[in-house]
Amino acid sequence: MSDNGAVVDREWRTLSFREGDPTTKTETVRLSTWAQEGTLKSAMAVEIKSPFDTKSNSVSFVITCRANGE
Repeated sequence: MSDNGAVVDREWRTLSFREGDPTTKTETVRLSTWAQEGTLKSAMAVEIKSPFDTKSNSVSFVITCRANGE
């Protein structure tokens, strides 16, 4: 979920955590833009649905598109 509330990747993923396992996992989210140039500044968080509803802290990111030749 991005910081403005938009869902950037509609595919839900399941990460299982068992007792004794590490408490962190890594998941890849791919972003696309149709802009030919410009900068997108946003942040992303993880929405958790089970065993309770919550949201992680956000992580900021920047995507910059440049016109060909720059």
